[in-house]
Amino acid sequence: MLRPELYETEGGEVTVDDAGRTTFHPQAGGAVRRVVDADLDAVAEEVVSRIERTQAVPRAS
Repeated sequence: MLRPELYETEGGEVTVDDAGRTTFHPQAGGAVRRVVDADLDAVAEEVVSRIERTQAVPRAS
């Protein structure tokens, strides 16, 4: 995850039913985390910044 401080998450568990559908069940201390809120402007800025840095690095032929 890019810069975890930009996200609010909650813990829980995931189950899979017979049809293959997954369901998230919130649970304190759960092994799975899901994002429930994010600083979208800061996340977008971070993604663009990383793309720009990657493109600025010369590649070996």
